[in-house]
Parts: sequence; structure tokens; C-alpha cells
Amino acid sequence: MINVPDKRMRRTKMLFHEALLALLQEKNFEAISISEIVRKAGVNRGTFYFHYQQKEELLEEMVSTMLAKMIAAYRKPHRSYQEMTITEISTYPLFEHFMENKLFYQTLLNSSFPINLHERMLQTMEHHYHQDIDFYLPAISKEMNLDLFCSYRVHGLIGFILNWIKNDFDHPIEYMAEQLVKIVTINTQKVYIKR
Repeated sequence: MINVPDKRMRRTKMLFHEALLALLQEKNFEAISISEIVRKAGVNRGTFYFHYQQKEELLEEMVSTMLAKMIAAYRKPHRSYQEMTITEISTYPLFEHFMENKLFYQTLLNSSFPINLHERMLQTMEHHYHQDIDFYLPAISKEMNLDLFCSYRVHGLIGFILNWIKNDFDHPIEYMAEQLVKIVTINTQKVYIKR
């Protein structure tokens, strides 16, 4: 059972996250003061300093929390130690996560911050690929560098998602999840150079 202080602390931190995100709709991070954050959150200044020493710590926590949710959404439909084919992997919850947190991603990806969200998304997903996923590669691929393989896959996935965000989520979640499976499973062994 969750004890009251932990529940209250999470609620307070959520208020700070929501306040900072709301203020980022109005001005750059550098221009936001701690006084504005606490006023927007509806708490006193002492409460802020109980949790953070400076606003950069709040921003870091907000980003880290969201990226942890991103990985949780990616893992959500899959059990631990579960073997499956690429076509069986469900990315619906991952795209759902980005849609549900549309304001966060659009705001932090379109502004200048001390934190590079694009880079952090790549680092977080690449760490997840290395820690949580074993790729079964055919014998013909034994010479392949697994680090480079994971980097290629991660950059492709994050680029795919960033394009969706940049285009204001112009396709439904189901469509994006289906297209991703088609893209990662297609075998393009031949191309034609048009000019």
C-alpha cells in the first residue's frame, strides 16, 4: 500500500512538472523564474527548495520521468524473457505514449533548452536496446557489428517518431504502428538511382 507522504510527494512533483511545462508555452526556459514556477504550481517557495536546488533539476527530473515512461510504454505489451518475431512486436503503446504527451514533446523539441531532448531520446532508447533486447540475427550476419546495428535501428525509430511529431501527429496511432512494422521488415536488396 502506498503511504501518504510518498503519494503527496509524487503529487507535488507532478504539479511542478505541469507548471514548468505550462510556462514553457509562454517563454524560454532561461526566462522562467522559480517564483513563477511555484506560483503556477500553487505551492510555496519552500516546497520547491525541499525538492530541488534550482530549476534545472526540475527540468532534468521532468525529462527523465517522461523518458522512463517512453521505455515503459515500449515494453508494456511484452513479457520478460519472451521470444517473438518482429511482426509480433506491438509498438501501439509507444505511439500512444507520444500522442498522450504531445504537448511535452512538441514543446521541448521545438525550443532551446539546457537538455537536448532529441539526443536524450536516442541515448535512452539505445540503452534499452542494449539492455533489454537480444536480436536473433541469421548466420549470414555474424560479421555484423551489433552496436552499429542497434544504433541504426534506434536512429530509424526515433527519426520515424520525430517526423510524426514534427508533422503534428498527422496519422493515427494504428497507422504509425502498422507502418513501422512494414518498414523494419521490408528487405530492399536492390535500388534504382533515378539520376
